[in-house]
Amino acid sequence: MADTTLETTYDGYVNRHQDVHGVEPTYEIVDNALIKIGFQNIDDVEDVWRGFADFALSLPTGATVTKVELIITSNSVAGTPTIDITKMRAVASSYAAANLFAEISFNVAYLTSQNLTTLQQYTLDLGSQAVTDLNAHNTWLSVGIKETNESSSGSIMNFKSLEDATAGNRPQLKVTYTVPSVGGSPTGGVAYSGGGGFIF
Repeated sequence: MADTTLETTYDGYVNRHQDVHGVEPTYEIVDNALIKIGFQNIDDVEDVWRGFADFALSLPTGATVTKVELIITSNSVAGTPTIDITKMRAVASSYAAANLFAEISFNVAYLTSQNLTTLQQYTLDLGSQAVTDLNAHNTWLSVGIKETNESSSGSIMNFKSLEDATAGNRPQLKVTYTVPSVGGSPTGGVAYSGGGGFIF
């Protein structure tokens, strides 16, 4: 059994801005600030923010993922939002703004209704679906982050992002996996360096 922890390669949020009186919404990706999620309605002008994070992996040949954890640090909160962590079918960096906004809520959620309102770092086990997904495409995983209901105006939360000056505050993905035995040695005797290969 081995594990590797990876820093996000691309993160941020996408904002849908709309005057509810029949005006078409506009969409904007912001990837140089905090990861913002939530909903706000002021004078019939609505803003919805949905976050995202991409992770790139390089696992040993034949590795089987057994656990996937998202490590994320809250920065500020208003109201009482709860958080969903959702599956994405491609890396966030490949989407235009409107499509990214839709993608974040289109797929099944790895986790739902998470109360992360205490300002601290969280380690979230993404469960069996994330394990299945990472075993299917073991070079990347992308997640969406959204407020569960997106209906309570003023429920807004910010998470620290790739832009944070402290590396330990940036979103990370911890992946636990097994590898085939090497030269008859048990799997547990092999550690992966996370970047270049095996260490014996």
